[in-house]
Amino acid sequence: AAMTTLSLDLSALRERYVAALLAHPVVATISHSDGTAPVLLEQVYVRRTVLHEVKEKQSPESGSPGAAREVLVKRPAQLWAKLRDDRVVLIEGPAGMGKSTLSKHLVRESLTQDWRLPIWIPFHRFAASQLPLHEYLDQIYVPELGLGAIRVTDQDDVTTSLPLGQLLHGQWRGGLGLLILDGLDEVFDPQERSAALDRLHLQGTGRDRPVTILTSRPLGHEIPIEVVKTELQALTPTEQDQLLEGYRGIVQMSDTEFQTLKQQAHASSTNSELMSRPGHLVQTLGFLQSTGLCLEQRQYCSGIC
Repeated sequence: AAMTTLSLDLSALRERYVAALLAHPVVATISHSDGTAPVLLEQVYVRRTVLHEVKEKQSPESGSPGAAREVLVKRPAQLWAKLRDDRVVLIEGPAGMGKSTLSKHLVRESLTQDWRLPIWIPFHRFAASQLPLHEYLDQIYVPELGLGAIRVTDQDDVTTSLPLGQLLHGQWRGGLGLLILDGLDEVFDPQERSAALDRLHLQGTGRDRPVTILTSRPLGHEIPIEVVKTELQALTPTEQDQLLEGYRGIVQMSDTEFQTLKQQAHASSTNSELMSRPGHLVQTLGFLQSTGLCLEQRQYCSGIC
């Protein structure tokens, strides 16, 4: 049977698309590796800091001869400013650091930044499709949002219409969209990863490049496109508390147990590096709720950390 199409003007289409994207479970929720039910992103999201390396002058120590020298230091970066200037930004971080959660939040935040239309895609799915991006948007992305039958009408010629996938691709190529590809590291074959990146046609530099965010664990080799690398900062103690408070209404723990957990999360006796990763912290919270073990006992449980 022929598919019924619905033609909308650009304003109505934008509203329909954004609503469908924000409501899609993959974008609207956070899943956990322990199999517990997903939670709403807005309920538990904690604002994060992205770092970038900058060169700074370092003066010699007092009494030491020699001139000031340049050193590389990590400083907080304004992500949206970097995107405007550099166009393609890679956000790196180890497992459990919250890269996917941040990328989903950026879908919402992008709507307040120059009215960019966001496109959020798991990189491994795009790579596996072996399709150019415009075909992936038309054949896979848009239908999965339930919008495969929608077309946009030309403002100057109502008899002409365009599939939504082609419109999104055109908006992105024209600087009016933001493409977010989450999880480069989830494609393990470097050749497959490079081939997928090549299909985006992001080569070159300057403001003619479409605005793109990539996320990944640190890779052992370079990727075939020019990117500005940034790093997702670990949770501060305050951010740890904010994240735990976000889950407070979800887990079944007494106030005393919950306060004890917060204190133990900050204690020097625990693995502070892992506990500063949101994924690990939430996994620990779920484990403690289900077992009743204290945080120190958890460290001796094999196969959990």
